[in-house]
Amino acid sequence: MAPEKPGGQLAAHQGLSVNEVMAKGGAEKPAERLVLAPKPVDLTEEDQPLAGIVAPSPVVRSEAGVSLEESDAEPLTPQMASIRALAEALADGVAPLAAQEAQVETVTPVAVVVPAEPVTAVIEAVPEVTAVEDNIVAEPVKASLVSTSLRPKLRPAAFKAVAPAATEAAVLAALTSEAGSIPVGTRLVQLGAFDSAEVAGREWERLVTKFGEYMDGKERVIQRAESGGRVFYRLRAMGFADLSDSRRFLCGACGRARRLYSCGEQMSRFGASILDADGHQLTREERAFFRDVNPFGFILFARNIGTEAQVARLCDQMRDAVGREAPITIDQEGGRVQRLRAPLWREWLPPLEQAELAGENAARSFYLRFRLIAHELKRCGIDSNCAPMLDIAFPETHPFLKNRCYGTDIAAIAEIGAASSRGMLDGGVLPVAKHIPGHGRAVADSHFELPSVDIGREELIATDGAPFAAVKDCPMGMTAHILYPQIDERPATLSASVMELIRRDLGFDGLIMTDDISMKALNGDLGDLSRAALLAGCDVILHCNGTLEERRTVAEAAGEMSDAAQERAERALALRQKPDDIDISAIEAELEALLNGRVYDS
Repeated sequence: MAPEKPGGQLAAHQGLSVNEVMAKGGAEKPAERLVLAPKPVDLTEEDQPLAGIVAPSPVVRSEAGVSLEESDAEPLTPQMASIRALAEALADGVAPLAAQEAQVETVTPVAVVVPAEPVTAVIEAVPEVTAVEDNIVAEPVKASLVSTSLRPKLRPAAFKAVAPAATEAAVLAALTSEAGSIPVGTRLVQLGAFDSAEVAGREWERLVTKFGEYMDGKERVIQRAESGGRVFYRLRAMGFADLSDSRRFLCGACGRARRLYSCGEQMSRFGASILDADGHQLTREERAFFRDVNPFGFILFARNIGTEAQVARLCDQMRDAVGREAPITIDQEGGRVQRLRAPLWREWLPPLEQAELAGENAARSFYLRFRLIAHELKRCGIDSNCAPMLDIAFPETHPFLKNRCYGTDIAAIAEIGAASSRGMLDGGVLPVAKHIPGHGRAVADSHFELPSVDIGREELIATDGAPFAAVKDCPMGMTAHILYPQIDERPATLSASVMELIRRDLGFDGLIMTDDISMKALNGDLGDLSRAALLAGCDVILHCNGTLEERRTVAEAAGEMSDAAQERAERALALRQKPDDIDISAIEAELEALLNGRVYDS
């Protein structure tokens, strides 16, 4: 609120005088003259459209060579007089322009058509456009004046504007999808932005050629966009079932593209490790670590499990970290060993109990069981399972393992194992046969100590190893931390002799991962154990339940896969497929009938 008598004088702030108040403490006096804009410049005849110019009257010249029109004109300025003299000197001896035939210039517009080679579309040529109306005739020009104005020519009013927009629109329609034709809520993955629709189309064809397994079933979308006055074309893909599906595509196709060597098509090798995480989501440190070491895959445990959506997000984070569709596995045997549990997931009977209930229908019942398990896993983003477990149940088998077995008969176990593997593969999940070459005779828990099984090579091949020979086409297998003193003084995981038996005598040529390298059955430094396992013939080191530094030690010791391991890994990943359609209620009804009403554990 201002005082009644503030003192001083009010400054007459006008225009930029306010700057003087800030600089000197007082206002300048009012400006004596304020110029709003310069006087407009009058247009000459040359600046007007051709249609608005009135043809001048014929010029009649006297015998003296001076036109009658000019005789009444005002005196020329010195500048105009010099121009006139130059013009007359140039025109001396030249026939008047009026005597020449008027030339009407025909302008044919050039319409640039972008070839749409990747798309089969027919584009009609634009008819030639005559630039000037037929009834336009050039008017005579005074011979005494300069024939060409120094000013740039304006487009005559009678000219037709050349509009190649129809051709561009035809090209764009052939290559692109209109934004309005795509339903609201459609999930799109952007693959890049390009200067033209044609270039975007060629890039799509290149991606389809290189990454066909990822692009299958996807539709191309090319959309025109404008930003900052620049027009460009977005290349996008659509055809995704849900958000997780689109993220997996982005990590798979685009992530693989990012990992190609600049000198060729060879993909960067996988790290020879499978690693775990601490919780429900990756920490910043875990993301950076996984990005650096590029593990072949990941494994989940109960500490990683919350809800279906949470598990799916965690799987996305893991795949985002390595920039590809890395396999993610879990122990979901059913029974005592299963990480996904009620109330969100099914609680299964112990495998040995189910096999006994189903009797001669055991193989079919396990196919149905693992088809349902695969369905649950895929909904969470998990695409591998550490099953089937093909260890034989002996009278002396340790309790931690016994009811996880499928029985005591080698042929029945082999049949159940093969059926279980088919159930998972049909559901898009890669099976892992374990614990090769057999853990059933162990009387100790290898999580805490090293079991010793005193049998020879031939007996091991004929008994414990036989179920694994029956499923030798299984994409992956897991070793047993068992000591066979008659074969080697080293545990099977670290024994070149046992690994040779697995490959040569059992014929198993899938990717072989170790059981958890940090289990107490193995003594020593994690890095040394990892190197020893790879040297013995394992392809991948599985490490669980360790600190970030322990994981780092294992990953650095494991390094990248060997040539043979990389080949087996790629062969295993190629077996991942889109799950076939199933009727859940029908499968459950059939399984219930086979098990006399007992499908799930109470």
